[in-house]
Amino acid sequence: MGQRTPLTDDDLKGKVVVLDFWAVWCGPCIRTFPHLIKWQAKYDKKDFVLIGLTNYYKRYNFNDKTGQLSRAQAPQTAEQEQAMVQQFADFHKLKHRLAIQPKGSTLSRYYGVSGIPHVTVIDKKGKIRMTRVGSGPANATAIQELVEKLIKE
Repeated sequence: MGQRTPLTDDDLKGKVVVLDFWAVWCGPCIRTFPHLIKWQAKYDKKDFVLIGLTNYYKRYNFNDKTGQLSRAQAPQTAEQEQAMVQQFADFHKLKHRLAIQPKGSTLSRYYGVSGIPHVTVIDKKGKIRMTRVGSGPANATAIQELVEKLIKE
């Protein structure tokens, strides 16, 4: 999704990585989008990678004219869901990498995702430096301050 080339270890090595776990149906997740858009634009060329991770839910349609979700009549295929998430991302002007993972994936368990939005900040050496759940301004400020500090290290 987003950029279609798979990420490799080399793409992440020596970079500050922000993992944003989210969902199309999550209002608090959508409220974080202005921050994500800002960070992607501001840090894109500065040893920074932002990755949005969502799950396959197989049950939503998206109207790219109104910006509204609706329940799908039947379970969606992976291809249909990928297309829907891409429409959703385009509507919301998300430029960072996006990935869709199976529900209950190892990645979500590894990073301790129990609620969304969930952000994990990883430093250039691969160490987890922060985890935040929620969309409030205090979280956005703390994440941005840490990202700026880590980029300078």
